[in-house]
Amino acid sequence: MDFAEIERIWKQHWQKGYGSVMPDEVEYIQDLIKQHRPKSFVEIGTASGLSGGLICLLMDEFGGERFVTVDHDNTFFADKTKENGFLLPSIYPGGKVEVTRLTHTIAPDLPGLGQAFDMGFVDANHWHPWPLIDTLCLYPVLGGSKVVVEHDLNLYSLQTGKITGIGPKYLYDQFPHTHRDRSTAKNGNIFSLSLDLPIVRMEQIAKSGFTLPWSLLAPIAGPPLEAIRNVLRTHYDPSVVAVFNQCVDKFNRPI
Repeated sequence: MDFAEIERIWKQHWQKGYGSVMPDEVEYIQDLIKQHRPKSFVEIGTASGLSGGLICLLMDEFGGERFVTVDHDNTFFADKTKENGFLLPSIYPGGKVEVTRLTHTIAPDLPGLGQAFDMGFVDANHWHPWPLIDTLCLYPVLGGSKVVVEHDLNLYSLQTGKITGIGPKYLYDQFPHTHRDRSTAKNGNIFSLSLDLPIVRMEQIAKSGFTLPWSLLAPIAGPPLEAIRNVLRTHYDPSVVAVFNQCVDKFNRPI
């Protein structure tokens, strides 16, 4: 698709408050898909389905075969009368890409699905440490390009009062400059990370990131907390879950 077509589809479906990617950010994702030609793609944070529908169109254009999108809920945060992903079928009614929508599913559930992916997109909970957690959960299931696109790098700078949306910024800062790329789209609001790093380096990123003050409006508790611990125990050195547990004791409360 050229930019005019991306913009046309976006304008046809977008409404204020949807919190989705902008047309120039879609163009950035398109460039990455065109470059890496992922066969499978996973999205964390379904929301309206606008981003997912556009990604499916891009995957279809460049040889993609499978798209999976997950969300912790089954209703759209901006309009609880609508289901998550309600726009996706109208934007991508079908084609070469097999589409799966998983509700009541979070990133820590992904390693247990037994599926591998070539590329990912994280646009879910922006409270720190959720973007870091989402990315650590993708590391065991990403092959191929090992590229993860992350959204809302600038969110923290736009917030007043309690600054909760610092998660993407903290995540970006932990990665070496050789493994991160910040787009100029929407004033640098979208970026990508290469997870093609030794596990020891990922463990360093995890521990460094967890020790930064958390920015939660609600604590991580119950099954999600245990699911995170399970991923860290299963796929990383014991020191990672030890640091995580220390930070739970220190930071796991509303700011």
